[in-house]
Order: sequence, then C-alpha cells, then structure tokens
Amino acid sequence: MAEEDFALQGLDNAVEVYSFPAARFKSTRVDFFLSTPLRKKQHTRLALIGRLLERGTRRLPGLQQLNQFLDELYGAGFAVEVEALGDHQILHLGLEVVSSPFLPNGEDLLAQGVRFLGEVLADPESEGEGFKRLYLSQEKKALAYYIRSLANDKNTYAHRRCLEVMGEDDPCALPAYGDPADFRAISARNLMASHRTLLAQSRIALFFSGNFAPAALAGLGQELICWEREPVSAVGQRVVPAFPGAVRERFESHDLSQGRLVLGYRTGITMADEDYPALVLFNALLGGDAQSRLFRHLREEAGLCYQIGSHLEPLCGLLFVEAGIEPDAYPEVRAQIERQLALLRQGALNLGELDLSRQLLQRSLWALDDSCEGMVRFYYQQLLAGIWIGRTAWQQRFAAVDGDAVARVAAKVQLHTSFFLYPAHSGWRP
Repeated sequence: MAEEDFALQGLDNAVEVYSFPAARFKSTRVDFFLSTPLRKKQHTRLALIGRLLERGTRRLPGLQQLNQFLDELYGAGFAVEVEALGDHQILHLGLEVVSSPFLPNGEDLLAQGVRFLGEVLADPESEGEGFKRLYLSQEKKALAYYIRSLANDKNTYAHRRCLEVMGEDDPCALPAYGDPADFRAISARNLMASHRTLLAQSRIALFFSGNFAPAALAGLGQELICWEREPVSAVGQRVVPAFPGAVRERFESHDLSQGRLVLGYRTGITMADEDYPALVLFNALLGGDAQSRLFRHLREEAGLCYQIGSHLEPLCGLLFVEAGIEPDAYPEVRAQIERQLALLRQGALNLGELDLSRQLLQRSLWALDDSCEGMVRFYYQQLLAGIWIGRTAWQQRFAAVDGDAVARVAAKVQLHTSFFLYPAHSGWRP
C-alpha cells in the first residue's frame, strides 16, 4: 500500500481502525461505518435508526441541546447517513472538528468528538426500552414523504426503476431508504432491539483523517465502541447473477419535459476482479466524461441528446448509460450506443484516446489529496469489495491496460435492461 494513503492502525474491540494523518488540513474527520447485508424489512429498520440517531442522546436530549453541544466544539460538523453500496447497507456517522494547533487554547476536540459519537450510537435518546415513540412516529412520516418526493427527480426515478427491473432478485436493487410498507411492524421497542443487535454483530470500520498525531488515536476506538461486540464473519466475494438472456424493455410515461433513457448492463466484473482496471478505462472511453465517445458522437456531433454519460456500480458488476432525449430519437440513440459499444468490442480505438482517458483517471486519483471525505470513501468502498490497494498501485494498473484489454472487457458487457421514461404529453408510444 502506498505510504500516502490510509494505514491500518489496529483492531480495537473487534473494529478495524484506519488512519490518514495529513498536516495540510486544519480539521480532523472521524468516519464510523457499520455495514450489514441489504435485506428486505431490515433495510427499512436501519433507515429509521439512522434518522433517529440524529435526534439526540440521553445526555443531550433533543436537537437543540445536541446542536448547542456541536456549537461549543467550535462548530463541529456532524451527520448521519444510511446508504447502499453494492449489496451492503451502510450506517455512516461523520464528525469533523477543528484540529488542536488551530484552536486558541489547543483543546483536544477529537477525544470529545469521539466520546460524543459513542453516546450517539450506544445511548440515543430513549423511552423505556425503546426509542422515543413520538420521534419514531415523526421519522416514519418524514421518511415516507422523502420516498414519495424522489419521484419528482426524474433522473433519480428512472435510474431507480431500471435498477429495480434489473435486480428483481438481487439485493443490489434494494434502496437504502427502505419501504414504508414495513412501518406497521416496527415499534420503538423492537427497533431499539434491532439497533443493539446491529451494533454487536455488524462489521464496523473507523477512519481517522486530517490533522492529528497518530499517537492521539490510542484508545479512541475503545472509547467510541463502548458496547459488547461479537465475532464478525469475513466479507465474502459477491456472486454476480447470471445473465437472463432476453433484454428486458420497460416504458413509462410521466409528466416531464424530456425523455430519460437508462440502459443497464451486466459486466460480470466487480472491483475485486483482475479485469476491473480495464473496465474502468472502458467506461471512461464509452461515456465517463466529456471526452468520451457517447458525449462526442451522440451529443456534440449528432445532436441526438441533451445529455449522455455512463457510470459503473463497481460492487455490483453493473454499468449504466443514461441520456436525456426526445422520444422520437429513442430508436436512433439506442442504435448509436450499440454502435459505439460494438466498435470498442472490436478494439477500434487509438492510442491517443486511451492515453487521454488514462491521464484523466490518474488525475482523479491524486485529486483525492484535497478531500479527506473523498479519500475515506475511496478506501471504504475497497474494504467492502474485500481488497485494499493504494493509489500508486491503481495508477500502475491503469498504465498496464492496453487496447486488447479494453476490447476483452467490452465483450463481457451485456445489455440487461432498457428503461425509457417519456413525456406523457408528447403523443409518443413505444
């Protein structure tokens, strides 16, 4: 692993602790990650737990006292997120505090912040043996409203619908925000019991990054993880579902100004695979940036779309092409996307094109130096994939990819689902 990147600080209370000290920053971040397999019903419980953990602790009941405490830590930043990465659901607590050298009296906010995160997790505001019933009722309503509101963002909606069609039996298709249909079975008491079980049995990783001395981390993991832990099984390699054969086509009409086309491909390649660097370069060539083939040929030259691009889901072995188009352009856009794919499968690319994509990827790797949060996410995603590779090693892997390797992975990319969301008022019909 490269010296400039995260190092394994040690195992503390069955928790992996990673550190990235960098004096160029004026703050220190603590990122707590709890991962559990995405499963129906449980995904709704964890979504609600994440929202309730932001409401307060026994010592700091209510948002007002919690926010006042953060203000006293010179405006520390605190957030709780629940997200999906591959077929994992993640509870992520992030805290950022000003580093000691930049405070008037050199206070140690890091230790105070770590103890606060431990309180949030182990001692949330409660009522009897459960969460506060009023808070749970409010968060159920707020979460249901949020889920309904997602349909207003047509880009997000179209991507979600394509993924649902692709993964009818795949955990990757489950949303991190859960399903309101599960709310009836969730009480304040049984939700707290689920929370305690997750804290004891789930895989937990702690990342410390920014301006701090490594010696300052001694014992902090133990202070944060102040509850009993059980042995956690190692992460297994993801089994990529078999390709179903016939392409699935779905059409929906909504009230929107332009059509949204989402093509979902199975690649058979995940981040842990040897061919992954070639897949990353293939995606960059296809639609990963403004220099890509789809952008240049379909948008700039042919004017077939308002916007077009491609991106990978590296933990699921999926690739998506997404475009904003007029409904009448649908057949031609589909044909031109397939044409560019066919050319890449045939190895029809030039060295300058490949070199440019490689350079852009390498720059993005080293641009992570400017963001502790970006660096944390880069390595945590690898941790979930069961690998740990430094940026220098990734750069070397990208440098070793040639045109033949790109053609080889392009041949593995198979269209699984086509989802087209078209304007209801357009008069167009599939």
